[in-house]
Amino acid sequence: MQLSMRDDARSHLQQACRLTGAVWTALVGSETGSPTVLAAYGLTAARARILEQCLEAEAGRSWYQGLKRRRSPFALTVKGYPKLGVRRIWGYSRGTSEVLIVGADAQRSPAASIWALVADLMLGAMSAGPAGGTASPQLEAAYDGQNALDTILSGFLSAGDDQSGWLAIRRGDELIIAARRNAAPALGSSLGLRSSPLLHRMHRSRSSLIAKRGSNDWDAVPHALSRNATFWAGFPLVVNNRFIGAVAVWGRRAITARRLRDLTGLARQISRTVDLNVAIGEVTSQLRRLATLNEFALAISSSEELPQMAQRVLAHLGAIFPDHEIALYVPTSDSRLMQEFRIAGPNFSERTAALSQHPMARWFSSSVNKQTASFSGEGSEAAQGSNTFTLPLRYRGATVGALALQGAGASELSRYDHSMLAVVASYMAGVVEHGRLRAEAVERARRLEETVRQLRDAELAASTRLTAQQAAESRLVQAAKMVAVGEMAAGVAHELNNPLTTVCGFAELMLEETPADAPYKADLEMVLHEARRARSVVRRLLDFARQGDHLRARADIDEIVEDVLALMTHFVHTSGVQLEVELGQGLPWITLDGNQIKQVLLNLLHNALHAMPGGGRLQVRTELQRKEAHDWIVIRVTDNGVGMDSDELERIFEPFYTTRAESGGTGLGLSVTYGIVTDHGGTIEVQSQRGSGSTFSVWLPV
Repeated sequence: MQLSMRDDARSHLQQACRLTGAVWTALVGSETGSPTVLAAYGLTAARARILEQCLEAEAGRSWYQGLKRRRSPFALTVKGYPKLGVRRIWGYSRGTSEVLIVGADAQRSPAASIWALVADLMLGAMSAGPAGGTASPQLEAAYDGQNALDTILSGFLSAGDDQSGWLAIRRGDELIIAARRNAAPALGSSLGLRSSPLLHRMHRSRSSLIAKRGSNDWDAVPHALSRNATFWAGFPLVVNNRFIGAVAVWGRRAITARRLRDLTGLARQISRTVDLNVAIGEVTSQLRRLATLNEFALAISSSEELPQMAQRVLAHLGAIFPDHEIALYVPTSDSRLMQEFRIAGPNFSERTAALSQHPMARWFSSSVNKQTASFSGEGSEAAQGSNTFTLPLRYRGATVGALALQGAGASELSRYDHSMLAVVASYMAGVVEHGRLRAEAVERARRLEETVRQLRDAELAASTRLTAQQAAESRLVQAAKMVAVGEMAAGVAHELNNPLTTVCGFAELMLEETPADAPYKADLEMVLHEARRARSVVRRLLDFARQGDHLRARADIDEIVEDVLALMTHFVHTSGVQLEVELGQGLPWITLDGNQIKQVLLNLLHNALHAMPGGGRLQVRTELQRKEAHDWIVIRVTDNGVGMDSDELERIFEPFYTTRAESGGTGLGLSVTYGIVTDHGGTIEVQSQRGSGSTFSVWLPV
């Protein structure tokens, strides 16, 4: 089943359902013999079939037949049809073959009145029944606003065979032209009830009046007539002695008493229909305003940014006031800039200018809602003959913006338009202030984020400086230790060197004179061996403590490494160690003391071999690396020996600290190595882990 109806009627039924709280409504006819849903709102096709079944049942059929003979609302309690969604249905009939059925559990007085109006306008039929049998066409007051009034006037004129006329609605002391035919006053124009003697008399007497050409009343006709018009007749529209409007006709053919009587009766018949049409029109207008306000609320609440909200709201206002140019003005919180959003037809624009130079600056300084003839300044000029209505956006007593409508009709906005704009302005004021606070919060968050970032950068820089300072202090402490040890070593070496030379000399002489089979010869050899070892230690102490210039020249680091490895080859092989060598290709030459660097390599290789008593893998590698914006030659010596823990790593460069005291270690090798490397402007780094081996990296500047 396809349920459909005209869009305007569907819209009105939808608004009536919303206004009354009804669940659904349906227009039902029985031209085929059985009740059939012709059109509906809120009623699905499945529910429509259930409604038809309900009306074909015994109770429903009896109610439906009785309903067609009644004009007052008639309710039926539906049982056994839960899918209809309601417990009761209400019927409205106007003597036609169709009835209006409303699904609602209850209907109070306002709801019943609204549905009665809808029924009158959708189902009501007007037929003139003059005594003499003059046929008067049936006038269907379709619920279509202006078209309904035009239809009523057309039927009225055709009933009297007249060609010109108007239908007017009373608004206070004026009649407003709502429908017209031929040379009648313009739609929307007004005729004063007090200023026109004929209209005043018709208003007071509630009776029809006729003015014929040449009579005293002809000059009192309230508007101009065509030259060939011979009469003008006015008919009051009265409902319960309430004057709601009037219908006027004029033409060339003289009006007879019978025609006047027929038209008077027809005026009485259409009075209620006109009144109902106007009432429903006002209700519809109010519903549309409420729907518009709802759309505004949705547009405003769904917009987080001010430009987005402005574009949506101004677009809605532009649709309501198509002949106006609409603008929104919002000054910034610091009152330095003015944000202007404007819509004219389909074109939306925005700009920002200095508040002091903006045409609205004076308006904001006064904070008064006013209506002005024009604005000056770029983008705010009023066209000649137009007016501008400006409404302030007030939030908690402060003006946070302004809404302006510019156009020829700005000074003629209705009270409903003013009320709607006031509500919209109230909504927008809150959103503008919210947007302003949100923008300030975002800016503060951005500044806070920037501050946090700067603090983190400062913390990182401070940490880097602290690490560098600690490293420098560590090097200074180490250097101070080396100086102290050097001074001590120099004194000790000088004190021990001469006695050791004497011991070695006399031991050599005694060995030369001692027979090979002498029992004490082995003892003398041990004395000589240990004396020579002691003298070697003293010599190393002297090397460690010796200060002064060294012979340095540019050399190839790979050649130095190869020379040292040639000396160590036998020792490496006899230790059961696998040697892996990886020398960099094309490394730049550097300035160094070749003998000292060889001593550094010998010390590192000896330590690596001693760390692998059971054999292992020894790697020697050279490469070019860049660190701290400088190029460095790096010599790496890696073993997979016993390794060291963190406590040992902290002390390995201290003089006389050794991890091989039981195997004759003196603790001077790495100290001497450290001194030589630093004296060359380089550094030495160590990575080691107990049980996994160690890597010594010597960094020499290029």
